[in-house]
Amino acid sequence: FRPLRELIDSVGCGLIVQSQNLNAIAEAMCWILENPIEAEEMGKRGKEAVIRTYNWNVEGDNLHDLYNKLLSNA
Repeated sequence: FRPLRELIDSVGCGLIVQSQNLNAIAEAMCWILENPIEAEEMGKRGKEAVIRTYNWNVEGDNLHDLYNKLLSNA
């Protein structure tokens, strides 16, 4: 899930662990519980990223622009 890792790292909105590594999952959950202010800030950054960038209004405009570009080259 490299693209997902890059997105989360670039936004600073979460922790990434291997889904089969129970110790890593537990450690991440403990970190969140032990660092509530930082965890809340990660959540705020994630929400802001969705509002600014990762939503249908923005992506729809990007898709529309791509279609126009493809059709003008056809």
